[in-house]
Amino acid sequence: MSESSGKKRRREPVVALAIANDLRKQLATGRLVPGKKLSRRVELQKIYDASPVTIQSAMDRLIAEGLIETHGRAGTFVAGNPSLVTNIALVFHATRHDPYHWNRFYEALVVSAAAWSEEPQRRFLSYYCSVTGDTTPESQRFLADMRALRFGGVVHVTGMLPDHLLVSQQEFMMPFVAVTTSGGRTKAPAVVELSYDSFLDRAVEYLAQRGRKRIGILVDPVMWVDGEETAFERAAARYGVEARVHHRQLVSATVPVCARAAAHVLMRLPSEDRPDGLIVADDNLGPHAMHGLLDAGAQIGTHLDVVMHANFPSQSEFGDLPVTRLGFDSREVLGSAVRVIDCWRESGIPGGRAKVEAVFEGETVEGAAFLEQAEISRQLVDSNSH
Repeated sequence: MSESSGKKRRREPVVALAIANDLRKQLATGRLVPGKKLSRRVELQKIYDASPVTIQSAMDRLIAEGLIETHGRAGTFVAGNPSLVTNIALVFHATRHDPYHWNRFYEALVVSAAAWSEEPQRRFLSYYCSVTGDTTPESQRFLADMRALRFGGVVHVTGMLPDHLLVSQQEFMMPFVAVTTSGGRTKAPAVVELSYDSFLDRAVEYLAQRGRKRIGILVDPVMWVDGEETAFERAAARYGVEARVHHRQLVSATVPVCARAAAHVLMRLPSEDRPDGLIVADDNLGPHAMHGLLDAGAQIGTHLDVVMHANFPSQSEFGDLPVTRLGFDSREVLGSAVRVIDCWRESGIPGGRAKVEAVFEGETVEGAAFLEQAEISRQLVDSNSH
């Protein structure tokens, strides 16, 4: 064997990998769609200036990954459900064992992702990265999977968005969607926005319809600085209720136990100054807030009505207490992200935006059967994470 032929043989695996990666990128960006016939091998040899052996090696890689299928003399086609189309990365900025940053919204998304059964077919791959954006084994696994194009889109769930994620997204031209709240700042090219304005508006409207005149609120200060205070004031003015400044209690969701004292203090005000309607604007505060109300002897439904933020699917923790739950359906959040990713892929135009409105518990479609399936999915996710 000559020296030149030896170098060529050593070069072939590298070139085959590069060709396979290029075809994966075409799948990821929608230039190659499920069912599309690939160019003939002879044409691919010309396109990539590669030998038949190298082209076959690249094809073998993609066949092994389930991305393409051979149909004899009919040719080679993109698989009907290649992983780059069906797989979506669901990236959290905290781990499930981080008591300060992991929350109930994230948990609802994990459950809904595990129980996903809607069309189009999707499989969500969850990654739990550091809240600081530091390099961790989990973030390295995510970046390695992105480089290997094991998924065809990314949904990053609120919180810090490290620059290196966007650099990688731009390198691989992969649809990248961030889930944020109203007014949330993000560098992500596409956004699914949780409309906290709609939550506040519907909560105030409900309490006003119940005849309540003085509305208090327990809210995480992180949420309050993004314009929700103005939205709350607008809603109060719209429905003719009072929103007194000292009825607005800022309680960090990372230290939710403080909601107990805040709710208790509100109920110890003189009767003419006491709120007769209360919005608990973060479900992580909910149980502690209810303990505070009960500590103060407040009778829910008599002394005051309570609108409790919730993330669906979830079951109420408040027994027979007449607490009204209002919040965001995690299935609609995921569905909106999928639609943005699909539109990006189909149009070839980066970006996109969707808004998810708040809904009352009775407006969701969970029912007993779904909650049972969601609980099974949650247990499976828990067992797989250990």
